[in-house]
Amino acid sequence: MDKIIRVLMAGAVRHAFDYAPIIASHPRMKLVGIAEESNADSWKIDLARELANKYDISYFSIEDALSRKDIDLVVITTEPTRHTSLAIQAIKAKKNIIVDKPVATSIADAEELAKVIQMSNLVTSYFHRLFEPTVERAKELIQSGQLGLPLTLDLMWISSNSLADEGGDIVIGRQLSGGGEIRNFLGYPLDIVLWLTDLKPVRIYANSNSITSNDHTASGVENLATIVLELESGVRANITVGRGPNVGNGIFTTSIVGSHGFLSVNENRPTLEIETTVKDSKSSINFKQDNFEKLFNQLLNDFISALDGKTPVRRTLLDGCRIAGLIDLACTSASTNQPATVNFR
Repeated sequence: MDKIIRVLMAGAVRHAFDYAPIIASHPRMKLVGIAEESNADSWKIDLARELANKYDISYFSIEDALSRKDIDLVVITTEPTRHTSLAIQAIKAKKNIIVDKPVATSIADAEELAKVIQMSNLVTSYFHRLFEPTVERAKELIQSGQLGLPLTLDLMWISSNSLADEGGDIVIGRQLSGGGEIRNFLGYPLDIVLWLTDLKPVRIYANSNSITSNDHTASGVENLATIVLELESGVRANITVGRGPNVGNGIFTTSIVGSHGFLSVNENRPTLEIETTVKDSKSSINFKQDNFEKLFNQLLNDFISALDGKTPVRRTLLDGCRIAGLIDLACTSASTNQPATVNFR
C-alpha cells in the first residue's frame, strides 16, 4: 500500500484556502494541521486558526509543528516576504517542502535559501504552471526540432482579477509582498521561458508603471511592466506582465519564433498553433481547459512521484530561487532604468 503523506500547511495568509481542499481530498495525502509563527500578527494567527477549524484539524505554532516526527511535507502559504525564512526553518527541520510563489523577495534571500537546499537531500518544489497542457505540448514541439533553434519569445501575462480578489495589500503592500505585480506575476512567464528553451539568462531589463491603478500608485508599486530577458546564444524573451482593467478573462499567451517555424500558445482558449518551413505545414491544436484544481493536483502528483523515488520533480526549489533572483533583478532594473546582468546560475 502506498504511504499516506502527512501534510502541514505553514501560514494561511494568501493561497492556503485554495490549496487546502485539494490537499485534503488527495488520495495520497492527509492534511493534519495548520501552523503559524507564535509571534505573528494576530490577524495571521486568526486566519490559520480559521482554516484549521474549517477542516477540524489541529492548529500548531510553526516552532512546535516543525519538531514533530509525523509531518512528511510542509506547504508554505504565508505572505511572500516570509517564504524564505520559513522554508529555511523547514529544511533545517528535515521536512520536504512546497513553497508558494515567489519563493524569495530578494536575491540575498534566494541565495541564502539555495545554500540551505544544496546541503539537504530533501524533495522540494514550488507553485508553477508548467503542467498547463499547451505549455507541455509546446515543450514537446521544441524538443522535436520542428521549430529549429528558438530565436525570440514573446509572452504576455495580464490578469483581469480585481486587486481585492487577489488579496489587496498582500499583493501590493511591500512589507507583505515585497513589491507589486512584477513580484506577483513575473515568475510564471520566466519559468515558461527557461523551461522551454533550456538556456541560461544573461541580462534583464524592465520598465514599469502604475498609471492605470490608483491603488498601486498609492502604494508606490507597479501594476504593469515590460521585461526583456536576454539568454544565451542571442535568444531574447519579451515579457509583459501585470493587472489590467477590461481585459475579459485576462491575456496569457506565448509566441516563439524559431529558425524553422513559429509557435503560438493561448492558455485562455486554450489553443496551440504552429507553422513550420521544413514541411511547409500549418496546424492548430485545441485543448480542454484545465482548471486550477487539476493543475495543482498535477504538481502534487509530481511531488509524490519524487517522494516515492520514481521521478524527479519538474521544478525544484533551486529553480524557484533562480526565478526569484531574476524577478529581483527585474525590480532593480525597473527602479534604476538600467539593464541588470545575471551573475548567478
